[in-house]
Amino acid sequence: MEHGAIDLDCLTQMYRPQSNHGNELMFQSLAAVWSLYRERRARRLLVARVVEHDCERAEYRSAVPGAEVTVCRLTAPGGLMQTRLHMREVGTNHDSALARSAELDGILRDAAVEDFTVANDGMRSGSDVARELLTKANWL
Repeated sequence: MEHGAIDLDCLTQMYRPQSNHGNELMFQSLAAVWSLYRERRARRLLVARVVEHDCERAEYRSAVPGAEVTVCRLTAPGGLMQTRLHMREVGTNHDSALARSAELDGILRDAAVEDFTVANDGMRSGSDVARELLTKANWL
């Protein structure tokens, strides 16, 4: 089955930073990008993005009409997340990304928006983590 994958943070990067972590820009961009994937017969879209509130599901369904929205929360120990962010986030976004990561951990734990979780603790390969995610999402 044809599918696509997008890190939605890439659709929010803009100078000057947008309000609400770029959500409005991201959902508008996602709708435009999804139409291109659909033209190429994609039936599924795997997206990477933090989902802080259950009401965001409706925004995803609006951007990707007919979507069955499934939310997976990837978890990792705090120290490992900080290490990964140190390697990934460079330049002007570095400090804000580290601060946001710590803030999000509590927000996501309290919101419990996810349909399921997958541990990404560095003990398994990325392929194993992806396989578990796709199995729990009923994509395999």
